[in-house]
Amino acid sequence: MRRTVVVAMCAPLLAACASSGGSSTSRVPEREPMGGAATSAAGELGIVETRVGTGARAMARQCVYVHYVGFLSNGKQFESTRDTLPNGRPQPPIAFELGTGAVLQGWDKGVASMQVGGARRLYVPYRMGYGTKGVPPNIPPRADLVFDIELMAVAAPLPTSSNAPRAESARTCPTWTAVSRSR
Repeated sequence: MRRTVVVAMCAPLLAACASSGGSSTSRVPEREPMGGAATSAAGELGIVETRVGTGARAMARQCVYVHYVGFLSNGKQFESTRDTLPNGRPQPPIAFELGTGAVLQGWDKGVASMQVGGARRLYVPYRMGYGTKGVPPNIPPRADLVFDIELMAVAAPLPTSSNAPRAESARTCPTWTAVSRSR
């Protein structure tokens, strides 16, 4: 039984190493952790603090603005807000209301308690990511993911109109343009 658990825990790491083919261009870029490496059991969220922020702390029900680069466990980048748009302009960070399930569960938990200016690497198991189905063709089924994230800002959600349903999902975040001007 003990051998099975060890093999099951090491299998994703071995698969990632084998699929990299030894090429440094297909590996997730190295990041130096602050205060030690992330420790997590197989199937749990791993967090490596790569830079501690000094700004406002992200809290539930606040809008957070995050730049990110997403990788598959084999090192292939599948998405990034750090890439420029076709017109050459930078992409804005993504915005979401923290703790409401608006994003991957791994993100809700991984962004919580960050401070503006901070950066983390999140190791998101498939159950806290896109699940058993993935998002073909870019994210295969049962894909464990790695995200390098940076918290750019926090803001209060916009108030809902009196005609809007009382559901929390009716709340929206201010635009990045409005938030970045007020910083």
